[in-house]
Amino acid sequence: DQKQAEMTDSEMRQVYGDYTRDITTPYKGTAADLNKYLEGKGVLSGQGQAFIDAQNKYGISAAVLAGIAISESGGTSSLARKRFNVTSISSSRGWRRFNNVSECIDYTASMLANRYVKNSGLSGVSLKTLYQINAKYCPVSDTRNNSSNNRFWAQNVENKVREIEKA
Repeated sequence: DQKQAEMTDSEMRQVYGDYTRDITTPYKGTAADLNKYLEGKGVLSGQGQAFIDAQNKYGISAAVLAGIAISESGGTSSLARKRFNVTSISSSRGWRRFNNVSECIDYTASMLANRYVKNSGLSGVSLKTLYQINAKYCPVSDTRNNSSNNRFWAQNVENKVREIEKA
């Protein structure tokens, strides 16, 4: 979105909040720690190792990935249950379908690593913080969904990550 791309860093922080967590800072817990947190969270239950594997493969924090999945689907949304799409990934043809939850986690980590952290787009700027990703991933200008939720994406993910790290 052109208008979004022209936002300054301080404007982004003002709109999306000062959520400066670096998504490439590794989660220090174990798959078992994650599983304790994910217990009872629908199709996310028992997926701790998938988050750790994605972190090891792509360099995206397992806690951030889990935080995104919890924020997006809680592991219990219709999309999560019927399509294993725990992070609400869409394409030009609608909501993506995955063969299993770990495939969705892997895809999400790959997308964040390649399209955001190693951003080779026009700006070539690495987007590593939650507020920067919020501005590109789900900008308030995106009318395809409830954009009032978009404004709080970084905040919601940050809150979940803090819960995960405390668990």
